[in-house]
Amino acid sequence: MKQALALAVALAAANPAVAGVWFYKFKNVCSTTACIDLDGAFSGTDFNADGVITRAELHTLSVYSRMQVNPSPNASWLFPYPEWTAGDPPYDSGARLTYFNYVIGGGLSFTANSWSYMASINLVTGQTYDVVGGFPDSGHYMWSPLTQTIIGGVVVPEPSTATLILAGLLAVGARALRRRLADS
Repeated sequence: MKQALALAVALAAANPAVAGVWFYKFKNVCSTTACIDLDGAFSGTDFNADGVITRAELHTLSVYSRMQVNPSPNASWLFPYPEWTAGDPPYDSGARLTYFNYVIGGGLSFTANSWSYMASINLVTGQTYDVVGGFPDSGHYMWSPLTQTIIGGVVVPEPSTATLILAGLLAVGARALRRRLADS
């Protein structure tokens, strides 16, 4: 019984891939006249278990409720606004994610842009956020020493890890029950 439990724990530890959904906020990204907060969310899985989610390991990314980017190398161009669909007029529009890096429990950086006949948005985390046309907050915003990064999320264990943990807990419970019945 001890050997089975030790094997389950060893296998769970050997597969430390992390999957999750994270929410972020960049507070106090400022132009010369105003400061704004940029927020969004992303999901991904650290397939190679190096503690970093890169563009290749990213599933979804939303930027400030204005840009939904599919990070897949085969489909990196999407309509930047959720209400637009493939049936809309063929405007020159799209969104692109050129860089993404999240150290789990640490820093987040990415470069994304979108454009349409109405507006263009360019975001380089830690540096600039530019909005041209079509939005009330159009302007050139920059990170400063006052800018704060807040990241929170829900980490979901890989199915194989969760299964092994559950199997280990069941084995421990069965052994405790067996002892209790033997002592009675």
